[in-house]
Amino acid sequence: MNPEVAINATETKELRLGAPEHFLGEQKKYQNWINSVKLYLQINAKVYDNPTKKIAFALSYMSGGEAADWREAFMNNFVDKDFPTFESFANDLEQAFAPTDAVGDAMHRIMIMSQGKRPAEELVTDFKLALTQAGMMDATQMAPAIIGYFQQALNRPLLQKILSAEDPPSTVNGWYKKVIQFDNNYCRMQAVMGFNRPQQQSSGGKKKFVFRRKETDPNAMTFQERTELMKKGACFRCKQIGHLSRDCPNKTFVNTVSTCAPPPHKKNTTGKEAFAHIRVLMAELNETKKEEVLSLGEKEGFQ
Repeated sequence: MNPEVAINATETKELRLGAPEHFLGEQKKYQNWINSVKLYLQINAKVYDNPTKKIAFALSYMSGGEAADWREAFMNNFVDKDFPTFESFANDLEQAFAPTDAVGDAMHRIMIMSQGKRPAEELVTDFKLALTQAGMMDATQMAPAIIGYFQQALNRPLLQKILSAEDPPSTVNGWYKKVIQFDNNYCRMQAVMGFNRPQQQSSGGKKKFVFRRKETDPNAMTFQERTELMKKGACFRCKQIGHLSRDCPNKTFVNTVSTCAPPPHKKNTTGKEAFAHIRVLMAELNETKKEEVLSLGEKEGFQ
């Protein structure tokens, strides 16, 4: 083989790093999918070096659902014509599958987010992602409101523990670190004392997941009303400026569920097992200690 040809073959070898998942047309998954497609094409720019190859690659991952229908319609439009530029193709995808109000959806997620039984690290990651999607990640002027929403997402015992500390955090990142620290310390203590986080138990076959239906509050505010109050920095309960809903005097506190499981049931020890355990303990003692134990036993009435 010609050395020059061998060098070119090496240069155009495709690197299969982070290949995108197949896209079925779900709006909430579109942005992550198109980003992974663009990243893969950038990594393999020497392989996919023209618009036709790039578009064909993206279409190959639109394999089902509404995405497959869109791909078929796109192919029919370009049966006897050249493909457009990849930028034009990406713009058409954006109009077809991008969420119509991604910022509003992200803000709504922030306002209703709740920790529940999730570890603190998972809550912080989800909260940061929602902030990024809402365009609020670097909004320094909104830091007090962001801290307020993050506090509302925390389980009540964890929030009370942090607020009652000697030096509670005053920044958004400070709250992230403190919440993770307190939650990890609490669950580490539970593990030392014999508690464990709940684990999924497999009964064989397919896993079953039960989703609880959320009850709708007839007196709940609309999304537009909540957004306006958020911009004003007003309380969601009394709608007055100067405090958040967590500090509202009309608020009723509700107990929340701990992120750690109850203690396991202790097994009853039989007399035979207790005697075997005592023999092991006695074997580890020297003669002086053994005599001391036997003497104490006689005094207490053990024969």
